[in-house]
Amino acid sequence: EITSFGRFRFTSKYPIGPTVGYDYTQILLDGRRIALPASNLVDFSIGAGSPVAPIGAFGPVRRGFLGVSAGLGYAGDEPFANDNAWYAKGSLMMGGEIDANTSVIALIEFDGNRGIFPDLPMLGFGYAKTVSPELEYVVGTFMYLNWQPRKDLTFEVLWEPIYDLSVSLEYEMHKGWKAYVSYASIEEAFTVEELPRNRRLFYTEQQAEMGINWEPSNSVSMLLAGGYAFERQFSSGWDDRSLTRIADLDDAPYARVEISLRF
Repeated sequence: EITSFGRFRFTSKYPIGPTVGYDYTQILLDGRRIALPASNLVDFSIGAGSPVAPIGAFGPVRRGFLGVSAGLGYAGDEPFANDNAWYAKGSLMMGGEIDANTSVIALIEFDGNRGIFPDLPMLGFGYAKTVSPELEYVVGTFMYLNWQPRKDLTFEVLWEPIYDLSVSLEYEMHKGWKAYVSYASIEEAFTVEELPRNRRLFYTEQQAEMGINWEPSNSVSMLLAGGYAFERQFSSGWDDRSLTRIADLDDAPYARVEISLRF
């Protein structure tokens, strides 16, 4: 599996940007070992988001904003060769500050490759609170928690419906050096030529991982990790409500190398 992602944020004045970014995932399979409708799966998307207008106080919000995001993606077999695998995504957002430590956001979101209801816009909301320098959280249609019980220890949870969940515990051994353990549940969806138009190919996997992260400067970090992937399976269906299992993959160890550059 090959993954790459990038974000460029022009200002931090607003919670949503202006930002441009991309995500790329490629899964290569050995067709001699497992029979699947496709063996070269790619999900690539690019998009941008920005506030478009400040708005005045409303309800408990003392300073708000309106924002939009839009993007285009391809999730299919044989990179960019399947005309039916292109999808659009976008959102209309409204949010703002209740006080210096509290903010809210509401949105209408469309994602043509979402795991559930990919053909419908969905409502979302989030309530974000910074309780202290050591604790912050978001609750709503997505969840986030960041807690530092000690200066050198960070616990983080992120959940995006329905299957994407990550939990990590990070320990700072020395300035610039961090060790961590993590768990992640992942789902990917692809439109492939050999399946009917009303069915997609889904891949789900769970991962337990540990590794070392080295940050020699604020602009560069390098990660070396090893883990174990389990509950790996391919299914077909339109969305998460009606999946039929196609094949199971063996549980397996893996190694991961990641290099991050920040400008």
